[in-house]
Amino acid sequence: MASIRKRGDAWQVQVRKQGHRSVTESFKIRANALAWARKVESEIERGLIGPNFRQSTSVTLSELIERYIASVTPKKKSRIQETNRLRKLGKLSFSNTCVANVTTEDIARFRDQRLSEVSSQAVRHDLNALSQVFSTAIDEWGIALNGNPVERVRKPPPSLARRRRLSEGDATAIADCLIGSCNPDFKDMVLIALGTAMRKGEILRIQPLHINSAKRLLSIPETKNGHPRTIPLSTQSLEILRRRAKDIEGRLFPFNEPWCRFHWNKLLRIAGIADLHFHDLRHEAITRFFEMGLSVPEVALISGHKDYRMLARYTHLRPEDVASKLWAGLEPSPVEPVARAGNGIAMNFKGR
Repeated sequence: MASIRKRGDAWQVQVRKQGHRSVTESFKIRANALAWARKVESEIERGLIGPNFRQSTSVTLSELIERYIASVTPKKKSRIQETNRLRKLGKLSFSNTCVANVTTEDIARFRDQRLSEVSSQAVRHDLNALSQVFSTAIDEWGIALNGNPVERVRKPPPSLARRRRLSEGDATAIADCLIGSCNPDFKDMVLIALGTAMRKGEILRIQPLHINSAKRLLSIPETKNGHPRTIPLSTQSLEILRRRAKDIEGRLFPFNEPWCRFHWNKLLRIAGIADLHFHDLRHEAITRFFEMGLSVPEVALISGHKDYRMLARYTHLRPEDVASKLWAGLEPSPVEPVARAGNGIAMNFKGR
């Protein structure tokens, strides 16, 4: 079933079996060629290799990733993030390896290396993306592989939920930047994020037709979890959106991710703040809603959480605030502003 011959400086081995396409590979060392032939013959006999095995020996992992980016990723809401992630994975040290030869050891080494560079949650996202590529190749593209190598690799535990909140100093510094040093468009974005707990992508998609000024409501037709929602607006948030709707056609925030990242980093640099993500503004807003006395269903209406338990990942009440309520005889006290107001910019949520 297998034949081997010398061709130039290499040993060429060919495996033939009825019902399967012939498979040919070349090796510099004869012993490696013989070992590969025995392995292929064994796997054909055990039914582990199908008629399309030829594809798995000619397609590299990077080519598989590019095909996935072109045909599958564009259909996803997270297509931009997934494309960027997969592009990086397409540059792995073993990405030019034939996809059938990618092993669990390769994936495990990649996992361990990435864990020394980024959080465990980021590594989990990388592994999930790779796993989806392999599964799609096997289930939908007919590429014969001996299983999904990522599924057999132990994933690191999920990262602990971020507990980053704005300190009084952080909020004051941000308020000062919004007043004097911040791009006016980005200032509006930050205030909308703090006033509505919306995600960055949701803010970037707001259009005039989504605003109901009479009822002080904002419709969010496209969300991360796929469930549209309508949220109430504070006076400040409504004023910002109405003002922008008068001057701008189409999206009220017609910007992209690089633009947002540039101005966010600039704001942090001027304010002298470290380790703060734009998404942390959503955490902060949700937590303050609870501090204002809103119930779990009321906060979930604004945030869009369908599982109330998920709110615990975004909500980090300060123990000292809870203690002050206990000392006050279990009577909730008004939430104090965490930053001074100036020129109409309020960093608290009173009067919502």
